[in-house]
Amino acid sequence: DIAGALLGMHHFNNGIGSVVAEVDGINQTCPIRFVADFYDSESSQVTAVDVFSRQILESPDRPPSALFGAWRSAVSVPIGILTGVYGIPQVSPLSTSTELDDVTQYTHFTRLIPSDAGTARAAVDYFRDRSPDLRHLGMLYVNDAYGSAFHQAIVESAQA
Repeated sequence: DIAGALLGMHHFNNGIGSVVAEVDGINQTCPIRFVADFYDSESSQVTAVDVFSRQILESPDRPPSALFGAWRSAVSVPIGILTGVYGIPQVSPLSTSTELDDVTQYTHFTRLIPSDAGTARAAVDYFRDRSPDLRHLGMLYVNDAYGSAFHQAIVESAQA
């Protein structure tokens, strides 16, 4: 993922249109240049909030223009509140928690994957299409934040 992002930034910054033709020569007409800083959240809410907060506090005149990540919903939730406060767009490739669907709380958050509710709807639709007279569905899940939330999404989708 990171290598692809870096290659895309290099192509944009240098006007190389070999992959995306519309980027060809854009460095001559567009003054914007992309730079990236990488931080390891260690999949920890505390670490992610600490790193993000220090970056804002240490460089208040140069806040990030956007944030790509985190992967885990548990990390995206607290960071999503902070990016909303600072007006910084946040894009997560893997955070699926339905909590992040609340656009009034997570004003600058978006994702590149369906939420658990979307995946649950697709799963229930799949079973219904395969067995139209299906009346009971069993589900095995781990009783943690992700497993419980997905279980609840399956139940709500099946009831709908």
